[in-house]
Amino acid sequence: MNNALKHSRAGKIDIALSEQDGSWIISVQDDGLGLSPASAQNSGLGLHVMKYRALLIGASLDIDSAPRKGVRITCTLRKPS
Repeated sequence: MNNALKHSRAGKIDIALSEQDGSWIISVQDDGLGLSPASAQNSGLGLHVMKYRALLIGASLDIDSAPRKGVRITCTLRKPS
């Protein structure tokens, strides 16, 4: 959320939390500037920290973006058995 507010120039930011197939899923999506494919791969410190934090709790982090089409970041965590 912080990255979207600081960098995206978004007009709208959506946050969703759901439960699906034994996992909790949280996503943050904006309609801002988006990332170039190179930027998504060689992301800045903020995206690296998010990936690291997801890894610490055993979650996966997916980043979906295209220039001028916004960014969607989805974190998926399997529920404990």
